[in-house]
Amino acid sequence: MNYLAIYSEVINLRFNNQTGKTAQVKSWVGQAEIALWNAADWNFKRVPLAQLSVVAGVATEPADFGKAKRLFDPRGSRLEYLEPDVFEEAFMAEPTPQVANATHYTVINRQIIVAPQETSIAFKLSYRRRYAHLNSGGATVAGLMSSDTDTPIWDSEFHYLLVPWAIILGEKLEKDPTAESLRAQRDEMLAGMISELTGGQEGEPIQYGYP
Repeated sequence: MNYLAIYSEVINLRFNNQTGKTAQVKSWVGQAEIALWNAADWNFKRVPLAQLSVVAGVATEPADFGKAKRLFDPRGSRLEYLEPDVFEEAFMAEPTPQVANATHYTVINRQIIVAPQETSIAFKLSYRRRYAHLNSGGATVAGLMSSDTDTPIWDSEFHYLLVPWAIILGEKLEKDPTAESLRAQRDEMLAGMISELTGGQEGEPIQYGYP
């Protein structure tokens, strides 16, 4: 389902196809996207070994960069992460930055900085995405869906989950007492998605609580 199909389905089910609240419904869908994104450690949030360009010790991160997991230098060695304050004391306070093979890195305001300073396009970064979706060409784009032809980044069989979730959020905002009627359907669909799209889970599934 693309963005148009998702918010149109919400309008159809919630407002009997009356489009006077399209903007409001779109905001509900956006909130549902955020809630779903944060509901689990989804496989689609993980990006392994993406190429990273570094100039004078400062990296140009992917647009959907959220949190660094691992960083490797051009020689295949893993850099050690330091908290920003420790990194500043160790490297950034130097009057003249040392230029050599990088050994450490930190992240400040989603900006990756390596030290000693090194310039290369061959660094490899494994990271966790921020909110992202797919455009009409199938490319990953940072942020929530906004164009009618955008689609969720996760598997298509779970796209419809945004519909009941958006309705639940909308009804709660409007203080509609029927908000609970779709909760069981939403939770059942979400449990199936967690089972399929979170890797390595064994034994009893974790139970989550949702608004």
